[in-house]
Amino acid sequence: MTSMKICSLSILSLLILAGADVFAQQEQSVQEIVEGELPSLLAIYKDIHSHPELSWYEEKTSALIAKELRAAGCEVTENFGKYDKSNLKSYGVVGIMKNGEGPTVLVRTDMDALPVEEETGLPYASKVVTKNDEGKDVHVAHACGHDAHMAAFIGTVRALQQLRNEWQGTIMFVGQPAEEVGNGARALLKGGLYNRFGKPNFALGYHDNAFLETGKIGICEGYTYANVDSVNITVRGVGGHGAYPHKTKDPIVLSAEIINALQTIVSRENNPIDPVVVTVGSIHGGTKHNIIPDEVKMQLTVRTYKSDVRDRVLAAIDRITKGCAVAAGIPPERAPGRTDAAPLDLAGLILLAAGLTGVLYSASLGPGDSWASPARLVPLAIGAVLLAGYAVWAVRHPHPVLDLALLRRSVPALALMLCTLASVVTFAAVFLLPVFAQVVQGHSAAATGLALLPQGVITGLGTVLGQRLLTRVSVRTTVVFGFAVLTAASLGLLAIGAQTPLWVTAAILAGRAAAIGLVITPLLFAVTNALGMAELADANTLFNICQRIAGALGIGLIAALFTALARTHGAVPALHDTGLLLTVLAALATAAAIMLPRERTRSALAGT
Repeated sequence: MTSMKICSLSILSLLILAGADVFAQQEQSVQEIVEGELPSLLAIYKDIHSHPELSWYEEKTSALIAKELRAAGCEVTENFGKYDKSNLKSYGVVGIMKNGEGPTVLVRTDMDALPVEEETGLPYASKVVTKNDEGKDVHVAHACGHDAHMAAFIGTVRALQQLRNEWQGTIMFVGQPAEEVGNGARALLKGGLYNRFGKPNFALGYHDNAFLETGKIGICEGYTYANVDSVNITVRGVGGHGAYPHKTKDPIVLSAEIINALQTIVSRENNPIDPVVVTVGSIHGGTKHNIIPDEVKMQLTVRTYKSDVRDRVLAAIDRITKGCAVAAGIPPERAPGRTDAAPLDLAGLILLAAGLTGVLYSASLGPGDSWASPARLVPLAIGAVLLAGYAVWAVRHPHPVLDLALLRRSVPALALMLCTLASVVTFAAVFLLPVFAQVVQGHSAAATGLALLPQGVITGLGTVLGQRLLTRVSVRTTVVFGFAVLTAASLGLLAIGAQTPLWVTAAILAGRAAAIGLVITPLLFAVTNALGMAELADANTLFNICQRIAGALGIGLIAALFTALARTHGAVPALHDTGLLLTVLAALATAAAIMLPRERTRSALAGT
């Protein structure tokens, strides 16, 4: 096991050099320590090799690492780390070896094995067979060298313990789980590795290389190994009999097209000076010769060096996969998607729900309650603080219950702002005018209700018109037209007086109802256009939240303003002043809508 000895020696060299300058004088003693430990390390290597454990299930392996760290006098923490999936237990191990003042050096080993069958014929070859997450029997083997890594890691721990007089500082030994699936390091960081144990000054993470001769150490400038992402894609079709393919949507043919299209990410979308690998390592679908299946599952590995390149590649995989599905005529509800469901963000859900409840409760109080009164101000302030807290939480949480990332995109953010303005202007007038008609104009409740009766139908007709326009003209044109109608209807409030006929009031309300119908579908299309399936639910939820909060706050604030003005100036001037404010808001929204894109959709359903 010369390679294991060389690896231990190289780690020790760097570690001692990090804390002292006397390593050259102690080279012989280091060599002797390593050679003395080698028989024991070889036995440990063979034992680990014979008993591999899959990613996420390194229970016995991590226990062995922890035992060796304790034997060397380290302060050991077991089962450290936190996965995104709450049902998984992290078997991370951290051992701290303190030796006076000096730098902190992190030494890391990985611990998991691969689901492959070993065919070496060695007497200590792995014979392990276990169940994977899908319940299938799989062979398990250390085919990536993590067994050698751990043996060298243990040798380093033992040697450094014996060489304590030759170095000063702190060594942070880390046993990393789930390296092969790409989320073990993330689990350690999410569990607070650096917050709890301190951030190291140096980090050493060696890996063996099958292309190097035994006894050699490979060194290169810059990147050595790439970042890895594991991507699961489920390609859903519509299955059926193989003799009637025209009655199906074949996911196998679609998967073949997707695999070929994915190759263009590296060859045609990526800058050649930024290395990228996109490999489809697994594809499974179908059960019989003459049956077209309902779905095909693929597994990809993605390797990148730069975070911006990684983001572009992952986005391209999502775009190409779903674009191919659209081209194949796959129904929207059967569009490709990730197979791994994110855990429930319970804390975020509580923050969001409590914040919305506080704001909406405050807005729901009648106009007689002052906005400065504690009964109204306290729940509003608490709700606003909780919503701000959720915004911070959503940025930091890997799977927030409501992802706010689309707010960073200019078009969805603009569309949501316009939705907010439309809701304020529309709902405020819908509340004010019926009250004005009864209290000031003296119309009966029955007559006022009859005048309001067509509003729902008119809003529906406006929505249909907005959908139809969206198939013929651009989003921008449709929304600008809708807000122009809303501006005109708001301007009509300035013409209403104490003697104005009820039909005029009803006509103004009808104009506002038609306007809100006109803009809703195009704005929703602007928010959701070009989003992936995973983002559509969040986009629709945000759109509805903006409508509800803006409508409720619009009614509350405008009603309070109207009430205050009516007490000092009278009801009619108050209505005119309020109408002027609403007209200005609608006009501003009209101007802002000019910045919307020119896209249009071939189907009204595409935006919803």
